[in-house]
Amino acid sequence: GYKKYAKYLKGFELDYLPGVNWEYNNMTIALLAKMITERNGRTWSDLLHQEILIPLEMQSTFVNRDDAPIESRVRCEGKNGKIKDCYYHKFQEFQWPAGAMISNVNDMIKWMKANMEQNIPLDFLHLAHDPLADSIAIEWFGYYQATQGIVWRSYRTSTQKRIICH
Repeated sequence: GYKKYAKYLKGFELDYLPGVNWEYNNMTIALLAKMITERNGRTWSDLLHQEILIPLEMQSTFVNRDDAPIESRVRCEGKNGKIKDCYYHKFQEFQWPAGAMISNVNDMIKWMKANMEQNIPLDFLHLAHDPLADSIAIEWFGYYQATQGIVWRSYRTSTQKRIICH
């Protein structure tokens, strides 16, 4: 949760200079969302719906597993033979922005289109593609000619086309 993470950060010190190393950390997305929600005086769920899901007409995307109707969730057979939810991360509310959403394929396609096309109502999404890690030496970044934006990775092909993915 947020309180535990904030306590951790108070005592945290980098053991390298910023910009020298790269680390993947979903909690930074959660922390950024916490700051955005506090600044806007709205919940993450409200912001997500009003700023992204409604404009993109993503009606089958839910903030977390418990919000998603049971018929929208992937179901699996447990060891005892009973049908139940397949594995989902048990994220607390603070962590929801870091990947607790449940979505169907049609909504995922809408999300991908919004991230790939330039003429969409949410131009701010393209800021998530801006490479932040061009100068960071990570072995697989060099091998794949990759960079990392906020959330999205960008790869260069042999023809110098870019592949944006996560």
